[in-house]
Amino acid sequence: MSLKIDIDRVKSVLLVDGWHEVADGSFWVEEYEFDPVGGGQLTGAIWKEATGTWIASPLTALLAVRLDAPPG
Repeated sequence: MSLKIDIDRVKSVLLVDGWHEVADGSFWVEEYEFDPVGGGQLTGAIWKEATGTWIASPLTALLAVRLDAPPG
């Protein structure tokens, strides 16, 4: 059994500093690295907040996500 989370349903993300609201449809997951440094490829998440600020984070820094419906 797995807990499959539809990234299109993520409404907010919990980081160590608290909950961050996700603007509709802006959350996605992919390779995370700093350009032009490169190296150390991690999986990361990026999303736009309601304020217009973009947040990028290693996926391992996400403590929880809030969804608009149960995972499926």
